[in-house]
Amino acid sequence: MDAQELLIRYGRGERDFSEVDLREADLCGATLAGINLQNANLVLANLTRADLRGANLSGANLIGIDAIGADFGRAKLTWARAIGANFVGARLHQVSAIEAMLAVSRFDRADLSQSCCIGADFDGATFRGANLARMNALGANFSGADLHSAFLSDANFTDANLSGTNLSVEGMLALAEVRHHDAQTERVLHEMVRQRQANHGARVRVTGESDAAYG
Repeated sequence: MDAQELLIRYGRGERDFSEVDLREADLCGATLAGINLQNANLVLANLTRADLRGANLSGANLIGIDAIGADFGRAKLTWARAIGANFVGARLHQVSAIEAMLAVSRFDRADLSQSCCIGADFDGATFRGANLARMNALGANFSGADLHSAFLSDANFTDANLSGTNLSVEGMLALAEVRHHDAQTERVLHEMVRQRQANHGARVRVTGESDAAYG
Protein backbone atom coordinates (compact mmCIF):
# COMPACT_ATOMS: atom_id res chain seq x y z
CA MET A 1 0.00 0.00 0.00
CA ASP A 2 1.28 3.49 -0.79
CA ALA A 3 0.68 6.70 1.16
CA GLN A 4 -1.94 8.01 -1.25
CA GLU A 5 -4.11 4.90 -0.96
CA LEU A 6 -3.82 4.98 2.82
CA LEU A 7 -4.94 8.62 2.99
CA ILE A 8 -7.87 8.03 0.64
CA ARG A 9 -9.13 5.05 2.61
CA TYR A 10 -8.60 6.84 5.91
CA GLY A 11 -10.53 9.82 4.57
CA ARG A 12 -13.43 7.48 3.78
CA GLY A 13 -13.57 6.41 7.41
CA GLU A 14 -11.42 3.29 7.40
CA ARG A 15 -9.18 2.96 10.45
CA ASP A 16 -7.82 -0.59 10.53
CA PHE A 17 -4.55 -0.78 8.62
CA SER A 18 -2.83 -3.38 10.78
CA GLU A 19 0.13 -5.20 9.23
CA VAL A 20 0.21 -2.99 6.10
CA ASP A 21 3.51 -2.32 4.33
CA LEU A 22 4.22 1.43 4.29
CA ARG A 23 8.00 1.37 4.16
CA GLU A 24 9.45 4.73 3.06
CA ALA A 25 5.92 6.18 2.78
CA ASP A 26 5.69 9.98 2.73
CA LEU A 27 3.05 10.88 5.32
CA CYS A 28 4.44 14.31 6.15
CA GLY A 29 1.73 16.40 7.80
CA ALA A 30 -0.90 13.65 7.44
CA THR A 31 -3.87 13.52 9.81
CA LEU A 32 -4.16 9.92 11.00
CA ALA A 33 -5.58 10.25 14.50
CA GLY A 34 -6.96 7.01 15.90
CA ILE A 35 -5.53 4.86 13.09
CA ASN A 36 -4.66 1.21 13.73
CA LEU A 37 -1.17 0.46 12.41
CA GLN A 38 -0.49 -2.49 14.69
CA ASN A 39 2.41 -4.62 13.39
CA ALA A 40 2.66 -2.37 10.31
CA ASN A 41 5.93 -1.82 8.47
CA LEU A 42 6.84 1.88 8.39
CA VAL A 43 10.61 1.55 8.03
CA LEU A 44 12.12 4.90 6.96
CA ALA A 45 8.66 6.48 6.62
CA ASN A 46 8.33 10.27 6.76
CA LEU A 47 5.93 11.15 9.60
CA THR A 48 7.13 14.72 10.07
CA ARG A 49 4.40 16.80 11.74
CA ALA A 50 1.89 13.95 11.28
CA ASP A 51 -1.12 13.73 13.62
CA LEU A 52 -1.09 10.25 15.16
CA ARG A 53 -2.94 11.02 18.37
CA GLY A 54 -4.43 7.88 19.85
CA ALA A 55 -2.95 5.72 17.09
CA ASN A 56 -2.21 2.03 17.68
CA LEU A 57 1.39 1.38 16.62
CA SER A 58 1.91 -1.64 18.86
CA GLY A 59 4.49 -3.98 17.38
CA ALA A 60 5.01 -1.70 14.40
CA ASN A 61 8.38 -1.49 12.64
CA LEU A 62 9.33 2.18 12.91
CA ILE A 63 13.07 1.81 12.34
CA GLY A 64 14.60 5.02 11.00
CA ILE A 65 11.34 6.97 10.77
CA ASP A 66 11.42 10.77 10.61
CA ALA A 67 8.80 12.01 13.07
CA ILE A 68 10.01 15.55 13.74
CA GLY A 69 7.22 17.54 15.40
CA ALA A 70 4.71 14.68 15.05
CA ASP A 71 1.89 14.28 17.57
CA PHE A 72 1.69 10.80 19.17
CA GLY A 73 -0.39 11.90 22.17
CA ARG A 74 -1.83 8.83 23.94
CA ALA A 75 -0.67 6.54 21.13
CA LYS A 76 0.23 2.88 21.71
CA LEU A 77 3.86 2.03 20.93
CA THR A 78 4.07 -1.14 23.00
CA TRP A 79 6.67 -3.54 21.54
CA ALA A 80 7.24 -1.14 18.64
CA ARG A 81 10.70 -1.11 17.02
CA ALA A 82 11.82 2.47 16.47
CA ILE A 83 15.60 2.10 16.48
CA GLY A 84 17.35 5.16 15.08
CA ALA A 85 14.10 7.12 14.81
CA ASN A 86 13.92 10.92 14.84
CA PHE A 87 11.37 12.20 17.36
CA VAL A 88 12.90 15.67 17.76
CA GLY A 89 10.23 18.09 18.98
CA ALA A 90 7.56 15.37 18.85
CA ARG A 91 4.66 15.14 21.28
CA LEU A 92 4.56 11.76 23.02
CA HIS A 93 2.47 12.80 26.00
CA GLN A 94 0.90 9.81 27.77
CA VAL A 95 2.07 7.30 25.15
CA SER A 96 2.33 3.64 26.09
CA ALA A 97 5.73 2.36 24.96
CA ILE A 98 6.09 -0.70 27.14
CA GLU A 99 9.13 -2.76 26.09
CA ALA A 100 9.52 -0.67 22.94
CA MET A 101 12.90 -0.72 21.18
CA LEU A 102 13.96 2.92 20.89
CA ALA A 103 17.75 2.65 20.92
CA VAL A 104 19.83 5.48 19.39
CA SER A 105 16.69 7.48 18.66
CA ARG A 106 16.51 11.25 19.06
CA PHE A 107 14.00 12.76 21.50
CA ASP A 108 15.55 16.20 21.82
CA ARG A 109 12.93 18.79 22.87
CA ALA A 110 10.23 16.09 22.72
CA ASP A 111 7.38 15.85 25.24
CA LEU A 112 7.28 12.42 26.88
CA SER A 113 5.51 13.60 30.01
CA GLN A 114 3.36 10.99 31.77
CA SER A 115 4.45 8.35 29.25
CA CYS A 116 4.57 4.67 30.24
CA CYS A 117 7.91 3.25 29.09
CA ILE A 118 8.24 0.23 31.36
CA GLY A 119 11.09 -1.98 30.15
CA ALA A 120 11.73 0.18 27.08
CA ASP A 121 15.18 0.23 25.48
CA PHE A 122 16.61 3.76 25.12
CA ASP A 123 20.22 2.64 24.72
CA GLY A 124 22.21 5.56 23.27
CA ALA A 125 19.13 7.75 22.76
CA THR A 126 19.27 11.54 23.18
CA PHE A 127 16.83 13.59 25.27
CA ARG A 128 18.37 17.06 25.35
CA GLY A 129 15.73 19.54 26.47
CA ALA A 130 13.06 16.81 26.52
CA ASN A 131 10.19 16.74 29.00
CA LEU A 132 10.16 13.43 30.89
CA ALA A 133 8.09 14.66 33.82
CA ARG A 134 6.17 11.82 35.50
CA MET A 135 7.47 9.29 32.98
CA ASN A 136 7.21 5.70 34.20
CA ALA A 137 10.52 4.16 33.11
CA LEU A 138 10.47 1.18 35.46
CA GLY A 139 13.24 -1.21 34.39
CA ALA A 140 14.00 0.79 31.24
CA ASN A 141 17.46 0.83 29.68
CA PHE A 142 19.09 4.26 29.39
CA SER A 143 22.64 2.93 28.97
CA GLY A 144 24.72 5.54 27.18
CA ALA A 145 21.71 7.83 26.76
CA ASP A 146 22.03 11.62 26.82
CA LEU A 147 19.61 13.07 29.37
CA HIS A 148 21.53 16.29 29.84
CA SER A 149 19.08 19.21 30.29
CA ALA A 150 16.07 16.85 30.22
CA PHE A 151 13.24 17.72 32.62
CA LEU A 152 12.87 14.74 34.98
CA SER A 153 10.46 15.92 37.67
CA ASP A 154 8.67 12.99 39.36
CA ALA A 155 9.97 10.48 36.78
CA ASN A 156 10.05 6.85 37.92
CA PHE A 157 13.43 5.26 37.13
CA THR A 158 13.10 2.27 39.47
CA ASP A 159 15.49 -0.51 38.36
CA ALA A 160 16.44 1.52 35.27
CA ASN A 161 19.89 0.99 33.74
CA LEU A 162 21.73 4.33 33.93
CA SER A 163 25.17 2.98 33.02
CA GLY A 164 27.08 5.60 31.06
CA THR A 165 24.11 7.97 31.05
CA ASN A 166 24.85 11.67 30.60
CA LEU A 167 22.89 13.51 33.29
CA SER A 168 23.20 17.11 34.45
CA VAL A 169 23.58 17.71 38.18
CA GLU A 170 20.04 19.07 38.17
CA GLY A 171 18.79 15.90 36.51
CA MET A 172 20.61 13.69 39.00
CA LEU A 173 19.15 15.63 41.89
CA ALA A 174 15.65 15.49 40.39
CA LEU A 175 15.84 11.70 40.20
CA ALA A 176 17.51 11.40 43.59
CA GLU A 177 14.59 13.26 45.16
CA VAL A 178 11.94 10.98 43.64
CA ARG A 179 10.65 8.38 46.09
CA HIS A 180 9.67 5.80 43.43
CA HIS A 181 13.11 4.42 42.67
CA ASP A 182 14.84 1.54 44.40
CA ALA A 183 17.85 1.63 46.74
CA GLN A 184 20.28 0.51 44.04
CA THR A 185 19.21 3.28 41.66
CA GLU A 186 19.46 5.76 44.52
CA ARG A 187 23.05 4.68 45.26
CA VAL A 188 23.96 5.04 41.57
CA LEU A 189 22.45 8.52 41.41
CA HIS A 190 24.19 9.64 44.59
CA GLU A 191 27.51 8.38 43.29
CA MET A 192 26.97 10.12 39.94
CA VAL A 193 26.28 13.42 41.72
CA ARG A 194 29.40 13.07 43.86
CA GLN A 195 31.60 12.28 40.86
CA ARG A 196 30.19 15.12 38.80
CA GLN A 197 30.64 17.60 41.64
CA ALA A 198 34.17 16.35 42.30
CA ASN A 199 35.02 17.02 38.66
CA HIS A 200 33.75 20.58 39.01
CA GLY A 201 35.27 21.23 42.42
CA ALA A 202 31.92 21.83 44.10
CA ARG A 203 29.45 20.01 46.29
CA VAL A 204 25.71 19.71 45.96
CA ARG A 205 23.58 18.18 48.67
CA VAL A 206 21.89 14.92 47.71
CA THR A 207 18.65 13.86 49.37
CA GLY A 208 19.38 11.81 52.48
CA GLU A 209 22.87 13.19 53.19
CA SER A 210 23.44 14.62 56.62
CA ASP A 211 24.64 18.13 57.45
CA ALA A 212 27.85 16.56 58.80
CA ALA A 213 28.83 15.67 55.26
CA TYR A 214 29.20 19.39 54.59
CA GLY A 215 31.25 20.13 57.68
